[in-house]
Amino acid sequence: MAEENNGLNIFGWTLSKSNRNKKDEDAVLPSIVAPTDEDGAGYVTISSGSSAYNQILSFDLNSKTIKDDRLLILKYREAAMHPEVDQAINHIINEAISSDQEATQLDLDKLDASASIKKKIESAYDEVIRMLDFNNNAADMFRRFYIDGRLYHHLVVDGDREKLGIQEIRYIDSVNISKVKEVIKEKDHKTQVEVVVGVKEYYIYEHIVNQSHSASTVAQKNAIKLSNDSVSYVTSGVTDTTRSRVVGHLDKVLKPLNQLRMMEDAQVIFRLSRAPERRIFYVDVGGHGANRAETYMCDIAAK
Repeated sequence: MAEENNGLNIFGWTLSKSNRNKKDEDAVLPSIVAPTDEDGAGYVTISSGSSAYNQILSFDLNSKTIKDDRLLILKYREAAMHPEVDQAINHIINEAISSDQEATQLDLDKLDASASIKKKIESAYDEVIRMLDFNNNAADMFRRFYIDGRLYHHLVVDGDREKLGIQEIRYIDSVNISKVKEVIKEKDHKTQVEVVVGVKEYYIYEHIVNQSHSASTVAQKNAIKLSNDSVSYVTSGVTDTTRSRVVGHLDKVLKPLNQLRMMEDAQVIFRLSRAPERRIFYVDVGGHGANRAETYMCDIAAK
């Protein structure tokens, strides 16, 4: 929730005066670099001229991170199926979500707003908790968020009755959706250098049934563009070394988990290869004669 330009932004909705002059949301101050990407969305560059406007969105080259993020999420989910990792995740969930009390509470003590505004915010908050059934599904939602490193929800609004607001909140699988940012550039007439003049944000939803198919082929057939305010998007807040890609909390688990699996496989192979030796008994008969050695061997076998 944020309050700016005499308007109150909450849950994707802006409460402001209807006669206020609003600037273009996509316009930014001219610069040679794009704004800082803090949510791991892939940037797509668009160059626009004075007489023509062209837009090209390639899922093979420019949106390579979409495919990589999908494979990374599947790797996280595979790691979460390991018994040791699953046990650790259950401990974390039990510490984070308590069944004895409400999982979340709304504190508006430090909010500089009137009592009527606070009452409306509390009413909206209670409605969101009800639609999510958060008190019963908090553990499952936190588990999805912790494993995938991101969480998407579709905010369903009735097009014929938009004044009623959000009617339903539906979970979106993180594998099937990704956020994209279009960076709009224009050439400066004085310096002849392309500068960033705007950024458009939206989501690409791709319903993928078979993960073995090429991501670019499926995306071009089933890709659906969703507006920025129709999707709720939460990330883990953890980025990689380039600070341009969001990773999950299980990212640090992948390497030790692979080492554990290799050690277990090596131990099984070692025990199988050494199994015949465990059925062989070595009897030292070096201090006995030929006749005595045979008698001694028979006595050991009888015992």
